[in-house]
Amino acid sequence: MEQTQTWLEPIASFNRMEGNLRIWGKLYIDKLGRTVGGWLVHSWSESGLPYWQVHMHWVPNNEAKAYAVQLSIGFPRSDMNVYAEDKEIEPERLAFIIECVSKWKDEWMTAEMNKQGG
Repeated sequence: MEQTQTWLEPIASFNRMEGNLRIWGKLYIDKLGRTVGGWLVHSWSESGLPYWQVHMHWVPNNEAKAYAVQLSIGFPRSDMNVYAEDKEIEPERLAFIIECVSKWKDEWMTAEMNKQGG
């Protein structure tokens, strides 16, 4: 089931290296309610086990699931198409993604609260 995420806006980027594991993520928020929508992440490994190829996933806010995603880059508009849950994702990769997204969300929320003086 394809879903186009046109109501989302990217607002922050994060990355992390842990051993030979790598991840890059972008936080998207809902354009209307200004709430966290989810994360577009790329994860991979370098120079050793586990041997992960680069994969891109959509991780909705407050869900410990990763969905297949495809970007359609264009001008003046780009789209993100989210497909079914990735049932073939390596369990270790999913755990790494969820751990990183959770930490990034906490960092972002703390920074937002500090901006508002509290």
